[in-house]
Amino acid sequence: MSRPIDWQRVPLSADVQKILVIKIKYIGDVVLAVPALRALRARHPQAEIHVLTAEDAAHGLRHLPWLTRVWAFPRTRGKLRLSDSLPMLRAMRRERFDVSVDLVGNDRGAYLSRFIGAPRRLGVVVTDAGSPWLAKVMYNEFIDDPDSTRHQSVRDYYILQAWDIPKPLSWKAEVKSDPALAKTAAEWLPGNPVLLHVSTSQVKKEWSTTSWIELGQRLVASNYPVVFSSGASAREQELLKPLREAGFTCLPPTPGLDLFIAILARPKLFICGDTATLHLSAGLGVPTIGLFGATSTSCWAPMGAKQVALQGAECVCSGHWRECQNPQPCLQAITPAAVMESVSNLIGPSGF
Repeated sequence: MSRPIDWQRVPLSADVQKILVIKIKYIGDVVLAVPALRALRARHPQAEIHVLTAEDAAHGLRHLPWLTRVWAFPRTRGKLRLSDSLPMLRAMRRERFDVSVDLVGNDRGAYLSRFIGAPRRLGVVVTDAGSPWLAKVMYNEFIDDPDSTRHQSVRDYYILQAWDIPKPLSWKAEVKSDPALAKTAAEWLPGNPVLLHVSTSQVKKEWSTTSWIELGQRLVASNYPVVFSSGASAREQELLKPLREAGFTCLPPTPGLDLFIAILARPKLFICGDTATLHLSAGLGVPTIGLFGATSTSCWAPMGAKQVALQGAECVCSGHWRECQNPQPCLQAITPAAVMESVSNLIGPSGF
C-alpha cells in the first residue's frame, strides 16, 4: 500500500510575476487542463502565465488571450530530444520564471522543470513508486499524484492546491480558433451542418463504419445536413471511403491543425469518439456527442451543458492495447438510435 507524501500548502505571493505550467501530453489532455489554468489566472490576474506543452497540443492553447505565451516542445513518444529544443529551453531559462508546476510528473517534465530553473518548482510524486529519487532532485515542492478515478480536469486542478489556488468557477474547457482563418474555414465547411468525425488515434476508440453509415442515413432522413471528417493519416482517410461510396459529403485532409480547429468552430453539432477533436470542439463551444468505450466518461468526457457523452459496454481491454481484442467491442454497444435520441435532445427539431 502506498504511503502519502508529506506536503503542505505554500501559497504563491500575490506579487508573483512569472508562472510556468508544464504539461507535455497529447492535445486532448492539454485542453482538459484549461480549467486549472483559468483558476491560476483568476488568482494571479497580473502575473505572466506561460505554458510549455507538446508541439501539436500548443495549437489548442495558442489563441487564448489570457495566456501570456505558449511554448511548443518537439515531442517524440519515448524520446526526450533535448538537443532539438535546447535553443528554446535556453530562452525559457532566460525568462527567469518565479515558479513552475509540472502537471504530469513524468521524467520528461521533471528534467525540463529543473533545466528551466524556477526557484520554486512544484511537481507530482507518484506514491506507488515510493517517492522516486528523480522527483526529489528535480522539484523542490511536492504533492501526491492525483486520484486516477477523478476527471482529468479535476486532477490537473488538484495539483495547484499545493499553492492554495481556489477551485475554478467552471470546469468547461476553452479553445479559441484563429480569427484570420474564419473565412477559409467557411469555404471548407459551408453552413452549419452536423459534423461526424470517424477516426481517433486508437482503433479501439472508433465506432464501426456500419454504425456511422446508419447514423448518417438517420440524420439525412430527419433533414439534418451531414458532413463526415477524419484525421489526415492514410489509415484515417481510408475510413471515409465507404462513407463517400454511400453518398455522404466528406472533408478532404486540411492543410494544418489551425485550419481544422477553425473548421471545428462551425458545426451545429459535432459527433465523434474519445479523441482530441472532441475536446477541441467542446472547447470552442460547439454542442458535442462523445462516444466512449475503452475510456470512461467520468474521467475524460467534456464538461458542460452542451456536451453529451454516451458510454458503451464495460471495457475489459488493457489500456495499452491500440485495438480491441474482444469479439464484441464495448464501443459498438452504442446504437445509432441512441445517438439520434441525443441529437434531438441536444439541438432540437431537424431542418435547421
